[in-house]
Amino acid sequence: MGITPYLVLRGTTYYFRMALLRHLVKKVGRAEVSTSLRTVHRKEATLRCRYLSNLCFGVQF
Repeated sequence: MGITPYLVLRGTTYYFRMALLRHLVKKVGRAEVSTSLRTVHRKEATLRCRYLSNLCFGVQF
C-alpha cells in the first residue's frame, strides 16, 4: 500500500497530522493539527485522512 500524507500510526490507532501554514500559526496558536481517526484499520484510516485533508484544502466533492 502506498504512502498517505498526513496519516500517522501511534500504537494501534491512526491519526491525522498536518502542519499549518505560517500565517495560520499565530491565529490558531499551534503549529500543527492532530486528531485521532478512531480506527485501527489502515484502509478506513486512509479514507478518513483523505477526507480531512480535502477539507483543509477546500476541495469540494
